Amino acid sequence: MDPLILTVFLFSTGAADAQQDPIYSLSEDPWILEDEALVGVFRHAEVRLNSRTQLDFTGLSSLPSPDLAVERQVWSTESMAASVSGGLSAPTYGLRLLQGLPLTTDEFIPWTAIVSAGGSVGWRSERLALSAGVVARYGQRFQQTPSGLQDFSYTELAWLDPMLTPIIDRYSVAGLVGVSVTPTERWQIDLDGRVVVPAGPDLNLRLMAWRSLSERQALGFGGVGAREVGEGGALLRAAPRLDWQIAF
Repeated sequence: MDPLILTVFLFSTGAADAQQDPIYSLSEDPWILEDEALVGVFRHAEVRLNSRTQLDFTGLSSLPSPDLAVERQVWSTESMAASVSGGLSAPTYGLRLLQGLPLTTDEFIPWTAIVSAGGSVGWRSERLALSAGVVARYGQRFQQTPSGLQDFSYTELAWLDPMLTPIIDRYSVAGLVGVSVTPTERWQIDLDGRVVVPAGPDLNLRLMAWRSLSERQALGFGGVGAREVGEGGALLRAAPRLDWQIAF
């Protein structure tokens, strides 16, 4: 992928919440934030409301595409938990910022509201955490395509398709898995995956290593990859990733 296109994409839109972001937050887990809030550059932001409820909303890189979700932990033991979530997003403005690069200008991007509902289960020990979940999304378009413009369609950017599916096909369903390993007190390694239908199905992966800088800050580096299935066959994408997060 052209580095300029990737840069514009990463800093112009995320159109996603904790359960929907195809770049960072690929998997949803059932655990509630222990701090009051957690914010990153690309990752979504989290705000703890109480011991069983938190808000997940747009991260710093995704502000043009506002998104909000509420996650509620419904069951937990010392090592296992389950949660449900629901959200609302408005990706249109962020996607319109991408027209011309990388989206074409002759396609009409309608104003759309996307609602989501999901659930997850997980198990964790002192050094290892495993999670799995599912998220369903439905998109309601409020505009028809004007005469002379093309209807909005899928692109060759595999990272975008999970966001576009509820706009184009009205719905999407994603299966999510996550593995987190903490080998030392200062390091954490996260591997997350997502399969989305009916787009493809498309597969998105993220591998990140986090290094604690202090009790409240961490620096992450790694990569993201995507496999998109289209009419011409499968397309593979990969890009490096750098991120930073702070807890309050």
